[in-house]
Amino acid sequence: MPPLWVVKRELRRTLDQVKFPFLMASAPVLRMMHDRSKSRTSRITPGAQVRGPKVVVFLLYQPKGLLPSTFETCRHLAAKGFSCLIVSNAALSDEDRVALAPYCFQMLERRNFGYDFGGYRDGILHLLETPEPIERLLVLNDSVWFPTLASEDFLDHVLTQPTDIYGAILTQPKRRGKPAHLQSYAFSFKGKIVQSPNFLKYWRELSISSNRKWTISQCECKMTSYFSNLGFSVGARWSSDQFFTSLIDLNDDKLAALLQLNADLKEGRDKVVSPILARRNEPDWRAAALAYAHSTDFRNFLQLHPALQEAMNFPFVKKSFEQRFCMHRSIYAQVLSDRCDPVMLAEIANWDRKTAA
Repeated sequence: MPPLWVVKRELRRTLDQVKFPFLMASAPVLRMMHDRSKSRTSRITPGAQVRGPKVVVFLLYQPKGLLPSTFETCRHLAAKGFSCLIVSNAALSDEDRVALAPYCFQMLERRNFGYDFGGYRDGILHLLETPEPIERLLVLNDSVWFPTLASEDFLDHVLTQPTDIYGAILTQPKRRGKPAHLQSYAFSFKGKIVQSPNFLKYWRELSISSNRKWTISQCECKMTSYFSNLGFSVGARWSSDQFFTSLIDLNDDKLAALLQLNADLKEGRDKVVSPILARRNEPDWRAAALAYAHSTDFRNFLQLHPALQEAMNFPFVKKSFEQRFCMHRSIYAQVLSDRCDPVMLAEIANWDRKTAA
């Protein structure tokens, strides 16, 4: 008899497979209906910024009011030379509009349709309706805290790297035959790709849905291959090679903590990790630990031990309320308490406490 979590996972997969044909048929119709109504259901408010050639679409979903970290992110974006278009998937209060105005050139409030890619799409199409040129377009999602580390250099790479589409992480698929894709909480486009007719075509024809699984499989996973198949180059700040390099530099205590966190976050992993940690005093334990850390269990950079994230200068922390991310945040707040941005740290440390209350 398989474990209960395996049974639940397979049931969810079966249910998603049943839903997908309906979503495939309905998504274009719902997109068309949304486009026809968005001029009535959306609100555009000017901000105080002057729009420049480097633009960020910063997607928010904060229906209970803006977080202090949102303003820290906006300040950081401005310091790096980005003009900000706020796209909010929830209505903003009058107070929040006033507070955001110094940090953006416009605020676009829209109904929460299409998950994050619905917001990206409306924001990007809105930008493409204007004549101002775009040299660099960054897309950022408030599903993560950014930047949590003062030394972050992701935006510097965005501004200087040569590839046409560039993101934080290029995820390698677990199944053979599937292409790699950029994770969708932070990615960017050069002006060359923004000016391409295929860029407008992609966003105009993108089938969006408020189903999370659909958004991941049909939008996030396919966007990268759509543009790479057209001949545009793809790059990412963090890769498996950098992970392995940083991994080798960890001392024994941090390496052991990395494996222990992996066991704590993933059900069933303790059976593999515990025997390795039990050999800590043996000469070959480090080689065994590194060999395990090279496995596919360590593909998700958002769940790596904070000590390794710091070594990689990885400045993102996930806000998801899944148990694995709750556990990760607790450790992050302890390990990086003196290196994390204080505004970000306060929210990370109290995020789950606040929710539980």
